[in-house]
Amino acid sequence: MNQGYRFTMMVLLSFCLIASPSCKQPEEEAVAPTNTLTPVGTIDNNAGFYVIARDECNNSTWPDYKTRFSTHKDGDFAAPCTIKSDSTSKDITCIIETEELDLYSCGVKIQHNVPSDMCTYFLSTPYYYLAYAAGAGPLLFSYDIDINNSLTNIDVNDSGSNPQPNGGIDAGGNPYCNYDYTSSSGPNCCTGSYNLIIRKWDADKVDYGEASISKGTWNGSTANCLTGPAMDTQPKNSAGWPKSLIYAVENQGLNSTYDVAAPMNKERTPIYAANYYTGTKPAPVYNPYYEFSCLDRAFEIKARIRVQIREWNEVAEFEKGASGNPDTTGTESDFSGESKNDFPDWDDYGKSTYPGF
Repeated sequence: MNQGYRFTMMVLLSFCLIASPSCKQPEEEAVAPTNTLTPVGTIDNNAGFYVIARDECNNSTWPDYKTRFSTHKDGDFAAPCTIKSDSTSKDITCIIETEELDLYSCGVKIQHNVPSDMCTYFLSTPYYYLAYAAGAGPLLFSYDIDINNSLTNIDVNDSGSNPQPNGGIDAGGNPYCNYDYTSSSGPNCCTGSYNLIIRKWDADKVDYGEASISKGTWNGSTANCLTGPAMDTQPKNSAGWPKSLIYAVENQGLNSTYDVAAPMNKERTPIYAANYYTGTKPAPVYNPYYEFSCLDRAFEIKARIRVQIREWNEVAEFEKGASGNPDTTGTESDFSGESKNDFPDWDDYGKSTYPGF
């Protein structure tokens, strides 16, 4: 494993130990996991390293409501999201299928089972993304104040390297950055610093006086624009980014859930939880998966499961399973003007649109 990568990951990780004991089960043929196979907290060595969405509503308002989730390997609706010690592939992507209102109102509980005889450490890294574009502001501003006390000769650039900088000068002569959204009650995601050069007309000299130079900082952070489950469940590093969590599981194992809050309760759309997309990764998405990894003592990956959640627009299509279409469009047949697609997903937003909070 690349040394730089290992160092970076180690800086981001929080370490904790799992103290729950477990016994080694006799070897027998593994059974595909279901939502009733292994109760949460009960480690099942025979079931393998698996991930599955439980049919439970992660919303205290409706504790007894049962959702309908389907978890499978990508490309095969019938294949469980499982890696066994003798599996050919130790690196799989899985899809959690769910209807959009269930996901919006209930969130999801993602159960993971880590056998006690398979991993030394278990790593969990949830999904997160940028709600708004973030970046560095312009480095240099200059303008003159003419005889009429008006701004003239305004120049905004990034030391000549950026012909279209992400900012400008307002009518009052103040620099602004396009990544600072505080004027519309949003976050400040503008980073870096700048120099401001001003010349003022001198009537006695009938010319511009000596230029004044001042320095400023944008006072923002990229992390201010991050959102998604990881931002709500994970500890943060000094820059405000979510950390991965690593658990020592050798001879102990782990069976737990990663709980994704109901987007409704976060005042977000389902994209808060639904990270599925087709094609290339959308620009706003930083960590595109709910990622669960089995590691050895040297930080090498022994098995990895990456999970995407896909929300479906119609019940009838969801019930068709593999033959259904999750992304139906148009209006509902019995209610004119009511869209089948009630909430946009990443494919609806496109590759470069930021969804906001």
